[in-house]
Amino acid sequence: MIAMSTLLTLLLSLTPATAVPLTPVTGPISGLTAAGMSQEEGEAPKPDERPEVAKLLDQLEEHYNDRKGEQDEAAVGLVDSLLQEFPESGPKDRESIVDGIADAVTVKRLLDDEDQPRDTLQIAAATALGRMGPESGPALIKLVDHKALRETLRAHGAVLKSLGRVHPEKGVKPLIEMLDHKDEELVAAASVGLAGYVEADQKVRKDIVENLLKTIIPLKDALANGEDASSAYEEARERFDAISAAVRDTLQVLTGHDEREFYAWRDWWNDNKKKDWDAGRAD
Repeated sequence: MIAMSTLLTLLLSLTPATAVPLTPVTGPISGLTAAGMSQEEGEAPKPDERPEVAKLLDQLEEHYNDRKGEQDEAAVGLVDSLLQEFPESGPKDRESIVDGIADAVTVKRLLDDEDQPRDTLQIAAATALGRMGPESGPALIKLVDHKALRETLRAHGAVLKSLGRVHPEKGVKPLIEMLDHKDEELVAAASVGLAGYVEADQKVRKDIVENLLKTIIPLKDALANGEDASSAYEEARERFDAISAAVRDTLQVLTGHDEREFYAWRDWWNDNKKKDWDAGRAD
């Protein structure tokens, strides 16, 4: 079982930052498969509509309805308990668990004493949904532009990364659209999320690569041609520094190629965009 402290470590690691993991977000987490925890074909049916699951969900709702967030630590523990119940649950319970945890992502909280969002529960819930695929895919897509996340970049970023971990087919478009977001932290998170589509059809991967380059190259141009003291230069520098590591790592994951300089990536793309990226690739 994932201890609550471990879940907190996982969720806090999803804070958008300049440095992001190189490894694709589809990798196994705590023994769970990259594809999620869906019941394997041929397995005995899992018990469903269990009273213990309903009780946990009722307790979670009771805790997260406190807008001051005084019960959020206990609520995070309940999210963890539901995460453990998920692989042992039948389809109706899984749907209920996903719905209940998705509701916890959208809770409203008062700001703390430093006027910062009390978003620990939201981040924990978003992180847990990333380990409940494929069932959580539709819920995560709905959360991408949910108004409740406008005040918490960390929770919003956690949603984007979890969507990439679950990588539903319909998740590509909203993640690509987030590359144009005004907040560079969310652009970085969306870039990380897009690495989850490493096993997608090459047409999808090429579309992602092209959009990542369309995002980063104009910033590179602005830095190459701008004046160091100008406000436009400083804005481009700040945005570039925030997203460049995530973009570079995802380009590498999706292509199996590596370049350290983005103009070199652009040249590689122009030379390889019409080639078969799957030629010689092991199934």
